[in-house]
Amino acid sequence: MDSMTEYFPGWLTATYASMALWVWLAIPLVILLAFVLAWTAGKLARWIVQRNENRHAFVSGSVKAVAGPVDLLLGVWFFRMLREALPLTQGTEKFLGYCELALSTFATIWLLLRITKIGADRLASYFDRRATSTVVVDRTRRR
Repeated sequence: MDSMTEYFPGWLTATYASMALWVWLAIPLVILLAFVLAWTAGKLARWIVQRNENRHAFVSGSVKAVAGPVDLLLGVWFFRMLREALPLTQGTEKFLGYCELALSTFATIWLLLRITKIGADRLASYFDRRATSTVVVDRTRRR
């Protein structure tokens, strides 16, 4: 990284809170790049599934249902990989690690809720199609 910084103007190499200003400016760009990569990967996956939508409607619907949380998890993972290239201070690393943990936890809970809803809807449609009961009601008996 030092060889790259020698081409920067002086104001970019100035330090603020123990980190060079270019690093502070790179963090939002890395976040943006990570989520653009995640969005692109998600779009590609949905496009591949959508090509076979007629044959596999359940799979296509399930992929659409979990797309949001999976995109968020992918974005957090891409950010984690990309931020390794930045010379961050220990405090900034720790803070960003906690942010990643919070977002990952949120996305995982969101994903589990979506999967649970897919399973419950599938089970409900199974019982609706079956529409049989094992309970026999005797309506001839008077009270």
